[in-house]
Amino acid sequence: MGEHYSRLIEKFDREIKEKVDMLSEIEVRLRNLEQDLSRERKLEEALSRRREYILKKKMALRRIEGMIHSMIREIEKEEREIEIKEKEIALLGEIKFDETVYRNLEKEVKEYYERYKLAVERVRKKQIEVDGVKEEIKEIFGELNLLKQKIEELRARVEEIREIKRRISEEEDKLSMLNTLEKLMGEFRIDMISRIRPTLSAYASSLLEGLTDGKYSELELNENYDIMIYDGGTPYEIGRFSGGEEDLANLCIRLAISQMLADRAGGEFNFIILDEIFGSQDINRRRNILNALNALSNRFKQIFIITHIDEIKQMVTNAITVYEDEEGVSRVVIE
Repeated sequence: MGEHYSRLIEKFDREIKEKVDMLSEIEVRLRNLEQDLSRERKLEEALSRRREYILKKKMALRRIEGMIHSMIREIEKEEREIEIKEKEIALLGEIKFDETVYRNLEKEVKEYYERYKLAVERVRKKQIEVDGVKEEIKEIFGELNLLKQKIEELRARVEEIREIKRRISEEEDKLSMLNTLEKLMGEFRIDMISRIRPTLSAYASSLLEGLTDGKYSELELNENYDIMIYDGGTPYEIGRFSGGEEDLANLCIRLAISQMLADRAGGEFNFIILDEIFGSQDINRRRNILNALNALSNRFKQIFIITHIDEIKQMVTNAITVYEDEEGVSRVVIE
């Protein structure tokens, strides 16, 4: 019972550790994703600012294009006026040269030409500015596409974070259940110890007294199921005794548990198996163990002992020998 409980608690501890490790790993991933989410949100804010910038640039581009069209119309108007003046001069034919008129016309032509050159230069500069704005808008649209991809990745990561949070919630529920179960098992263990420990100690003490020829007559299990052997009326931990005596005490506990199970099951337990229980015992204690097992035959119809000690088969009623022949085939002999 104690070994089964220990294995069960170890299993719970392993599962709890696995859940805690899993939660730690998920929390690290969650922190990383939240950091990525923060960066992506900043990118989204930058994208919003870029959009506003693009809108302003587009409006500026429209204004510049309007100015260019206005200047082109102005240039065309100036060209038409020059053409009209040239036609008027041609219609005059041969006229008497008037230097004053000539000077005035020359001055007027120069003014028109200067205005024309200024308009052309302004158009050239505005066209350069328009080309620059168009190139900048092209670059911004490229960045805009990249940011859109980032937003899609961000949405996928947000979904991943939600899934991780859901898994964390599930694992926390499982961990809570395991902790509750471990607590209940601990309480169950205490309850079981309080109820079966005295009876189990009594069974084991009776067996120990017979197997040691009365040298040790009392064996006790403490609250932690550690074996205590009384020597001269004083309880000692099992580590104080020899290896053979320690093995003997453990055997008594195993047999006592088997007895209790058989008694409480109403005799339904008819078969026990014991593996290599004689190795550390001298010849007298081996005989005592066999005598004790014979005494248990009224509770167990079959007692199966596994051993590599040849002399044991001379002490039992039935022996089954398993060996390997020259061809490497296992053989069985019933004696």
